[in-house]
Amino acid sequence: QPRSRGLGDVYKRQRLLSSCRRGYFKYLYLCTLNHKIRKIRRKETIRVLFAVAESATWKNDSLYRAMLMHPGFTPLILVLPDEQKEESLKREGVDTCFDFFHNKGYTCSYPYENGKLINIRKALNPDIIFYQKPYTYYPESFLYRRNLNALFCYTNYAFHSLLADWANKNDFFQLVWQNYYENESAFTDLKRKYPEAASNIVVTGLPITDLFLNENHEDRWKKTDEKYKRIIWAPHFSISDGGCLNYSTFLSIAEEILDFVKTTSLPVQMAFKPHPLLKSQLYDYSSWGKEKTDWYYSEWEKQPNTQLEIGEYVDLFMTSDAMIHDCGSFTIEYHHTLKPVMYLINGKEHTGMMNSFAKEAYALHYKGADIQDIRHFIENIVLGGSDYLLEKRKAFFESYLVPPHQQSAAENMIQSILGTGHYAE
Repeated sequence: QPRSRGLGDVYKRQRLLSSCRRGYFKYLYLCTLNHKIRKIRRKETIRVLFAVAESATWKNDSLYRAMLMHPGFTPLILVLPDEQKEESLKREGVDTCFDFFHNKGYTCSYPYENGKLINIRKALNPDIIFYQKPYTYYPESFLYRRNLNALFCYTNYAFHSLLADWANKNDFFQLVWQNYYENESAFTDLKRKYPEAASNIVVTGLPITDLFLNENHEDRWKKTDEKYKRIIWAPHFSISDGGCLNYSTFLSIAEEILDFVKTTSLPVQMAFKPHPLLKSQLYDYSSWGKEKTDWYYSEWEKQPNTQLEIGEYVDLFMTSDAMIHDCGSFTIEYHHTLKPVMYLINGKEHTGMMNSFAKEAYALHYKGADIQDIRHFIENIVLGGSDYLLEKRKAFFESYLVPPHQQSAAENMIQSILGTGHYAE
């Protein structure tokens, strides 16, 4: 017994020492921040690393391309292993993500070399790092707290819709030099509730909007009768009880919606666009598991009027006719299309955490809870043309989704980093 207490004391001292060490380096980082900014802005070429774990939530394509064309930047990409995922899916995710960027011709680094994780500072030497997500689900050596030699900039992987502690009180945000926001409304709401988190916010628009506003979009849909309406179903991953997110309606609707699209005589085709984490969650869920999950996903690939979509989705959205979903980020993003959209509700209230502009986006959804509601939406709104929310969606788009200063979000962000143009200091 005394020995176990002794080991416990050692563990506590180690944790305290580790916490003090992190606190010291954080203090040092913040003290030297202005010096680093001046130094980077004087450089002939700024090395910018995008640390990415998922191709499906890669939202910085327009920024990467703009930096690639700009003489003052050298953009790079590093694939991060996502330790939330089951082991086989983690390695599969790394390979899929690396192939995605490699096929685009982007400068992309694999996270392993000779079976070991690479050293970001030695191998890539970035001046600025954009982490795809602000969480710590990645190997320790890849986390921001181990790479304080660089500056951090951040574009949220989703629109800023939630005024919740878990979404805004984050150690990483305290160290970010520039945190980019989509509009003044979201910034104002944040500043009102979390004033301490608002000091590094820059309103530029988000790069994902640049992709939506691009006039050229690839048709990713299966070839069917031209009269068929194209509908996306995008379920969230939060199938387990508890946690801060409880959006998902997947378990209650999955089998019925697959049966519907298999047997319907309505002129529709559907794309199954699951959240990237849903498959891993289903693998671990007692009544599903790997075999049933793999079968279910494959069924969406097999039917003549269905398809599975697990990667980028901007082109899919912009060439669709409607969407059905229960995801937080898509609540705002799909409004770029101006097409009708249904939100599936699971009986749990979650709009209470939303900021004002997200609540407006949610109000512009048709609501549903079961397969009968889905059928009604498809028959009357999508096929029948009774889309009474269209004009309100157009007004929302103009008010909230168009980047400021009559230029792209990527151009705004580059000016902000350099301290020029509309963002001159």
